[in-house]
Parts: sequence; C-alpha cells; structure tokens
Amino acid sequence: MIDECMEGNIDLVITKSISRFARNTLDCQKYIRQLKDKNISVFFEKENINTMDAKGEVLLTIMASLAQQESQSLSQNVKLGLQYRYQQGKVQVNHNRFMGYTKDEEGNLIIVHEEAEIIKRIYREYLEGKSLAGIGRDLEKDGILTAAGKPRWRPETIKKIPMNEKYIGDALLQKTFTVDFLTKKRVKNEGRVPQYYVENSHEVIIRADGNVMKYTIQLVCFYARLMKR
Repeated sequence: MIDECMEGNIDLVITKSISRFARNTLDCQKYIRQLKDKNISVFFEKENINTMDAKGEVLLTIMASLAQQESQSLSQNVKLGLQYRYQQGKVQVNHNRFMGYTKDEEGNLIIVHEEAEIIKRIYREYLEGKSLAGIGRDLEKDGILTAAGKPRWRPETIKKIPMNEKYIGDALLQKTFTVDFLTKKRVKNEGRVPQYYVENSHEVIIRADGNVMKYTIQLVCFYARLMKR
C-alpha cells in the first residue's frame, strides 16, 4: 500500500485503528511522515484522528505508543496462557505438513492410516541402518510424496521423522518460542524457556512392545536431536 501511495495512486488512506496500521510507534511515525510528504492523509476510524490536522501527529504518537503497549500486554497474556496449558500437559500441535496425523473437531491428534504406513516404513528402515539418502531414493522410486506434497525426499526431511517423539504417542512442548512480539519471530528453544514432555498424549503410530522398547525409541529421538545440533 505504501508503494502505491508513493507512486501517486492513492491520495487518502482510511484504516480501522492505529494497531492495524503499524506494529510499533516508530514505524507508525515513519510511514505517516512519508505519506505527509506526498500530501497524503491517513484517517484512523477508531481514534478519530486525521494526520493532516494540526494536532494529528501529536495525538497519533501518544495513541500509537498506547497501542504498542496494549499489543505487548496481549502477547504476554497469550504466552502465560500457553505456559499454563503446557504445565497442565495439554498438547497443542500444528498438524499442517505433519505426516501421519490430522486433527478431529475437538483438536485432538488422530492417525491418517495411509500416511502412518509411510512413517512406519521410514522408521523401520532407519533403525535397520539404511542411509537417509537410500530411504529417500526408494520412496521417490515408489512415487510416495512428502507431507508437503513434493516428490523429492531430502535427507533432512527424513531425519526429522525418527527425531519426532509424537510418533510414539508423546509430545515435547515448546520446542520453539516467540522472541519478539512485534515481528512474531520464532526461534528454536535451546534452554531459554522451559520445555514439557507429555507421555501418552495421543494415538501411537510407532507402537513399542513394552517400556524397554519405548525408552529405546526415546533414546533414538534424543540422540538424533543431539546430532542435529
């Protein structure tokens, strides 16, 4: 939109609120001044502010600062809510591009049986010592697509499967976390915030016969993560 304004295609911007216009006070001021230089006004409906008014920019700076604080407070509340869910052992998993599982109407992980057979095959061949490249070549030869629907199986894609504890019915929560509430940037959690391990949280694809086998699989997952670092 800013580019369209700079090219002279827009002469008035109407937006619902300051929080919808920019992520923080500095960005808000920067864009407003760029637009004012082009004689383009911005009208904020919720706050009833027009940037071409004499007092518009002063009010806008104050309101933008308040909007940023509100956004930060909301982000913190969301974090606390997630933390509480994790402490209660409530599993929340993004199932997009997650081969072997989908979600039911209540948000619980359920098995997609056709995909589960692929997971079992990969897991079996991995534990038998077959190379990642070899597993990938055979999957491609058999015309099996990845979770993203692609024909190419990359070694790093295959390696993630035996590293994923969810296939044995468990869930490691908070593997990643948000470091900046403005940019929503997420990074890998390497001990900066707590993690929670929940056993028997959902249906199992890689079924272990007895605790010894299950702990063996958990060790494979653990050492695979260490090798990745």
